[in-house]
Amino acid sequence: MLKLFKQWRSEPIYNSPAMFVISQRQLDAFSLSMRHQFETRMVDHLRSGFPDNTYQMDERTLSTLVVSGLVRAESYGIEFEWDLQRFLEYMMVLSFDFDTAPGTAWAGEILRRHELSGSEKITRIDTAYVFRHAKARDKVRQAARHR
Repeated sequence: MLKLFKQWRSEPIYNSPAMFVISQRQLDAFSLSMRHQFETRMVDHLRSGFPDNTYQMDERTLSTLVVSGLVRAESYGIEFEWDLQRFLEYMMVLSFDFDTAPGTAWAGEILRRHELSGSEKITRIDTAYVFRHAKARDKVRQAARHR
């Protein structure tokens, strides 16, 4: 749409007298509102998607868990909502501290790789998680055959 608008206007869009300006304060308020909405959606998502993990948590506890998880995810360069959601899901599936826990050191190693984007990190965790569970499932099946 912007390209079409620029094609039939003679001057660039940023010189238009009809343009409105959004102040930094307005952008910050909008950003804060969007962040709060996302946090609320994630609380609802974790509550409905992981009832066994969240049934004993009140709203404040789960909200605090979501906020702290998002801060941790962002410290690893994870910034897109879909990736942030997956980070929170791994907190439910693996452990609340999966990024630092010794039992999931493999995930922490991926998250600390500075050359990867946040999305690449989460995708690699997805792949490693599936691979590890496939190996574990194969070991269980193999052990069952030897009984």
